[in-house]
Amino acid sequence: MLTAQFDVILDCTESTDYQASAWADFILQRSMAGPREASVKAQQAQQALQQHISDCRHLPAATMHPEAMELLSWHWRSTRSIIFSESEHSASAPYNLATAARLAAACARLCHRTTILPYPDAVVAVALCEEALLAHGWLMELWPPWKEALSEGESLDAALSGFHAALRKAAAEAAGAHAGRREE
Repeated sequence: MLTAQFDVILDCTESTDYQASAWADFILQRSMAGPREASVKAQQAQQALQQHISDCRHLPAATMHPEAMELLSWHWRSTRSIIFSESEHSASAPYNLATAARLAAACARLCHRTTILPYPDAVVAVALCEEALLAHGWLMELWPPWKEALSEGESLDAALSGFHAALRKAAAEAAGAHAGRREE
């Protein structure tokens, strides 16, 4: 048995002496060159991230796409109705519309855009707000399927896209139900 980087155990009992020696040489060479190369790469990554954030700070204020505004507004209204329908939690509602808008704007700016798009910006903002609500003990109906898709190995883009579709469907259904009540 060999102990490799990250304490991974490699079983070399069934391999030939040549294969075991090759693995040992590879691991030893990697461990000798690794820290210095890793340090340089870490410094480069940190510098690139600092430059990216600096560039984002210099962008003008983001404007919101109408569909993004609708998604954020619908989610806030529906969440607010759930929270305030239960009096025991109404004093500690951890969600406000301004927070969701700032999160969406931050997402847009991190992507070097000056327009807040419904996808991914508003969707990411809603997902983060849903996570905050879950952390405060609320059970949100849209968020768990999205998290489940990620835990099953679905890509982040695919999971966000699915969450966006669920948000749009729920908002459309709510708008249809609201329009039906106005006609009565």
